[in-house]
Amino acid sequence: MVLLSDVFGEGFDANEVEPMADFELLPAGYYVSEVESIELKETKKGDGYFLKVIMSVLDGDFKGRKIFDNINIANPSEMCVKMGKATFAALCLSAGEARVEDPDVLLGKVVVVSLKVKGENNDVRTYLSVDDYNKKLVAKGAASPAIVRSDSKDAAQDSGPDYSERPSSPPWK
Repeated sequence: MVLLSDVFGEGFDANEVEPMADFELLPAGYYVSEVESIELKETKKGDGYFLKVIMSVLDGDFKGRKIFDNINIANPSEMCVKMGKATFAALCLSAGEARVEDPDVLLGKVVVVSLKVKGENNDVRTYLSVDDYNKKLVAKGAASPAIVRSDSKDAAQDSGPDYSERPSSPPWK
């Protein structure tokens, strides 16, 4: 048996570490995010597959926070598959990838995540490309796009507009 003293030297002293706090939900809204991880996983029942997607918020007050999405792509329920394929299509197209064999091509891609609050969870509604998000903002009378360019994850770090003042609800509603 491995003891904590084997790992920490003299055991673990909880008084020396700040205890983990509960994470607050992200407010509903739009988040410029980078696809950090995407993994094809089998469902618990073993009767289908889903994509586990982890994204990192690139800007604003929530920079560095994670957004998680599980996208059903094979399931006994035809409705789940239909919704999953539509969600995955939105993710792929927003990342500039129309045909995908290996989901790893989405790693490092910057997308805009439309997030809502559902009960006590964050729920991804859909994905937009940075360009599509900018077009919607301009169409609704924004003085300038929220995001200057979409060609790299550094786009959200440009010296452009202050993204932290982006409204929590879409400006076109």
